[in-house]
Amino acid sequence: MRRNKKVFLYFLLFFALFSVFLVIGSKTASASQVNSPIIIEARSGVASLDFGKAFISGTTDINTEILIYIDGSYSGNALLADLGNGLVGFSFTTNDVLVSGSHEAMVLARDKTSLVLSQSARANFSVKPIPAPTLLSPDASALLGVLRPIISGLALSGTKVKIYLDDVLVKQTEILIHDSGTANFAYQPEKDLTKGEHFIYLIAESENGSKSEKSELVKIFIEDPMPAPTLLKQVVNKNSTVSQPFVVGLAKNNSLVKVYIDKKYDGEFQVVNHKSGTANFAYKPASPLTNGKHSVYTTALDGRGKISRSSNVLSLNIVLEASKAVAGEKLAEEAKATETVVQPEAANEEPKNIEETKIEDNAVKITENKDAAGEEEVVVSKDKSSEAVELKEKNESENVKVEVNSGEENNFKAEENKISGSSKIKYVVFIAFLIGIIGWIVWVNKELAKERTEDKTAKPEEKNLDNK
Repeated sequence: MRRNKKVFLYFLLFFALFSVFLVIGSKTASASQVNSPIIIEARSGVASLDFGKAFISGTTDINTEILIYIDGSYSGNALLADLGNGLVGFSFTTNDVLVSGSHEAMVLARDKTSLVLSQSARANFSVKPIPAPTLLSPDASALLGVLRPIISGLALSGTKVKIYLDDVLVKQTEILIHDSGTANFAYQPEKDLTKGEHFIYLIAESENGSKSEKSELVKIFIEDPMPAPTLLKQVVNKNSTVSQPFVVGLAKNNSLVKVYIDKKYDGEFQVVNHKSGTANFAYKPASPLTNGKHSVYTTALDGRGKISRSSNVLSLNIVLEASKAVAGEKLAEEAKATETVVQPEAANEEPKNIEETKIEDNAVKITENKDAAGEEEVVVSKDKSSEAVELKEKNESENVKVEVNSGEENNFKAEENKISGSSKIKYVVFIAFLIGIIGWIVWVNKELAKERTEDKTAKPEEKNLDNK
């Protein structure tokens, strides 16, 4: 019996100790446990620059950091942002572009102090294929008169483009990058294409090897080149202006001519056929051209849409009358001056001949013989009170002086007298002002001296009163 009691007591003691250790262990485990993060969103990037990348966001407890695993491989730590109320938001975008298809994201929270990890939170998402490039030129079913057509288009930034011509890879671009998310490309075959039908398609490929679907198949037809238009000259007549001259040229019958000015499309027109098979045309620019030189070239399309090569480039030299008017105004202003000295423009040039002319209707006409072909006249108007101004040339000194008659001298002298009279009045006023200031200073000093003497006489009287 005593043994049984002892065994029973030992059993109770063991059970009590086991219970204590169990309670302590559970409290310790609960104290070190880290809550699992919550995944709010897991998807592939939708923007052009993030296309094919994984984007994961969610919330976690404070004082934790987030570890991201993609398809079982560590990808990086998420960015954290305090949301308040003990919660922290996290977001993460992978650096690498993922292969198109289904993927799994695993998120772990780790305590910053104890480094204890939480249980993982998992989410599945899919990555769409890379979008196929877009072929801009040549157009589908285009009839081309060139044997090496330019192939151009657009593709997703961060990808390279493979160009297939007749099912053969003819060009692979470098990785195309552009801030807008969409990059452009262009390619011209190195060899002439044979006449007949050809087809083109494109494929985009990312750095990690992900490929897009084939672009839309484009068929083109290569034929003998169509004759390009020929530009002859510019013509200005009563039906045109200097800023909008006619561009005259020749083109094949039944041609639609497109005109480009300064490498920009300006307009198009259908030629009027001629019995010879070659039509002539005259094209006026859609808007006035600015002063200076401009370049013009054209292309032609036949009734089926086959495009010719570019024509020869015609240079248009536009000289507007406004520039001449400005020069005339400058000469008129110089002639109005009281005394003007005209010097040759360069040391090796001869001075311009200035001829004396009679005064008609109170005006002076100055004629400059710039060249043997013609003369340019500038008329300067004068007041009725002014008399004749004689212009004489002195070839020895290469200077021309304009002499002013006595009437004008009198006018200038009267003006000088007025100016001198007004300056004298101002001088007198200034002297009077200085004298006034000096007198005021003297008066102030006298007043101060009087006050000092009165103060001295008042002080002995006050002392006598105090003694009494």
